[in-house]
Amino acid sequence: MFCAKFNDAPHLYDYAGAARWEAAVKPIRGRPDCKPLGARHKTHVTIRREGEAVICKLYHTDVLTYYPDGRIVVKLDGWATQSTCAFIESVVGLRVGVRHNRAWVSAMGGYYSLHTQGENTFTRAMGVLHFANPESVTVHKVNRRGANTVRRIYKPFVNYIKNVMRVRDDGFSMQEMGEAFGWVKEGLPKLPDYIRIDARRVSLTEPINELLALATPTDDPDETNANFYKASLWLARSAGTIWGSVCRPTALGMLSVLDDCILLKHRDQCFDKITLEPGVVARDTYAKFF
Repeated sequence: MFCAKFNDAPHLYDYAGAARWEAAVKPIRGRPDCKPLGARHKTHVTIRREGEAVICKLYHTDVLTYYPDGRIVVKLDGWATQSTCAFIESVVGLRVGVRHNRAWVSAMGGYYSLHTQGENTFTRAMGVLHFANPESVTVHKVNRRGANTVRRIYKPFVNYIKNVMRVRDDGFSMQEMGEAFGWVKEGLPKLPDYIRIDARRVSLTEPINELLALATPTDDPDETNANFYKASLWLARSAGTIWGSVCRPTALGMLSVLDDCILLKHRDQCFDKITLEPGVVARDTYAKFF
């Protein structure tokens, strides 16, 4: 259910209604450029005219623009939020909501994604708003052949992790971290960058590239073993929990972080992009890699 903070806003379903309302609203005293839309103490919601266009503004974004030819243009300017959707729904009467980090509008018998950047143009015919330029919705699917080809590069390191974790009941000590990555000061190791890839937080690509370089076998077995050891400490840091002077990860957690790094670095080989049929709400399971 949408928030009720825009319930006092007028319903401006077309240009004629928006123009009449704009003409009737008096500016705030001392602020001739501020005509509130709804309750007069809510100056973050305003209406104004520019030429023949009538514009409804939420905070700093011109969300709704009405034109004499019947067009209604919706702009999100990156703000695909519940507040913006509630404002659009309260004022123009469109059913809009946020799902899977996108704003969707109910129109023409389906659900269509709004452009987060740029204009969304609606026209009214026979009392019904039609979405003139819905955004194409794309999702990603794992290309199994490409992903398996890439994962084979790191298979020796995966086997190394599995073997090491069979005997690593005591975890990884901070002394080991310091010897591998250096020391901030005596007794305080310089820990490697924490790597985590999820919908809200994607690590920088440089640490991921550095980790995967260590996880790639070389022609020198001694160098490979040294690199694998250092990479295993790095994964332990990212996948484990530090208790006192010991980091305790699980093999599954370490391999999960590793696989996410592989998919992110090689995403062009590991994923296919699929354009969906319009009118359907869909979630991109692998959006965190893009």
